[in-house]
Amino acid sequence: MKVHYFNAQGLRNKFGLFSSYISDNRPDIACGSETWLDDEVMDAEVECPGYRVFRRDRNLKDYPEGMFTQSARGGVLILVKSDLNPTQANLLDFGTEIIWVSINPSGANSLLLAACYRPEKAGKDYITNICKSIDAKYFDSGHLGNWGFQLQR
Repeated sequence: MKVHYFNAQGLRNKFGLFSSYISDNRPDIACGSETWLDDEVMDAEVECPGYRVFRRDRNLKDYPEGMFTQSARGGVLILVKSDLNPTQANLLDFGTEIIWVSINPSGANSLLLAACYRPEKAGKDYITNICKSIDAKYFDSGHLGNWGFQLQR
């Protein structure tokens, strides 16, 4: 199974390039962070033929006033080939930018996959909440994302 991860840093103005990449490389799953999409962008605007799209946008109205500015847009996306029978797993997110998708290829055991994003401004409680979301899930899962850790020497 081919899984690709990307940091889009804005998908709206790069969707043609992104769509060509998906068409040329045909990953089974593509997960992305920093999509910079919001609820004004319809799924049809970011769909690729043969794939289902799942998104968790950063809608600024969902966060405390002043936490993020319009230029700090975040958001995550998962594209899954339709023949893998993907469905969004509506599981607890503890207020984080994480999306869970269940795939069930050919009636095999389901795999739970998450894409997440940890904004740079987020405090340590944010990463704790991402970990809570992961801990609340099944053992057979994979997690891709931009954790945004600042390493110090």
